[in-house]
Amino acid sequence: MEPNPNLDVKAAELTPHQKLQARLREITASQPMETAWEQLWKEGTSPWDAQGVNPVVAQLVKENQIREGRVLVPGCGSGYDVVAMASPNRRVVGLDISETALQIAKAHASKCSSSEFVQFLNADFFTYNPPQKFDAIFDYTFFCAFPPSVRPQWAEKMAELLALDGELITFSHLTIEKVSRPWAFQLTSCESNIPSVFLPLSFSTYKYCLLDTFC
Repeated sequence: MEPNPNLDVKAAELTPHQKLQARLREITASQPMETAWEQLWKEGTSPWDAQGVNPVVAQLVKENQIREGRVLVPGCGSGYDVVAMASPNRRVVGLDISETALQIAKAHASKCSSSEFVQFLNADFFTYNPPQKFDAIFDYTFFCAFPPSVRPQWAEKMAELLALDGELITFSHLTIEKVSRPWAFQLTSCESNIPSVFLPLSFSTYKYCLLDTFC
């Protein structure tokens, strides 16, 4: 497992929210992804979970800025954003490696009128093999859940899953203090990281947003 440079922080210096973040990094650094995220959801260590529709997603839906057709949300977690995006013209697949997260997502979706346009799947993003490609993929901080060495594989899989004229929307956290997200960008490298991941795979354009807080 790749070492994380942000682990050496004294517990006494941390706020409750930062302690959750530290626990997140501890587990993801010491376990394989297939067990780490399930453990975090089971123990309630989910500081990334807004427990509601993210304002960014709500705004994109309101402005109709998300491509219609088949949409994938990898690392969908509790599924609020998946349900918010879903409509008769937008069928959304929420993918997560944690069964506990998907139980929460399915419970929420069952109370919503758009549930018939939603599908939740318990699967590993890197081995996921759907019958059809997606018109859009919405990555909300999924990219920064992985260490830098995994980012090329992330981009290769995105290219494999996305239709030729599809759209990839990516939001990632930005490191602005010592206690940061699991694998956020460094301020000095964020501009160089993204093109180096996307351009070798012939993405014609890419749009990204760097976030300075957990949302």
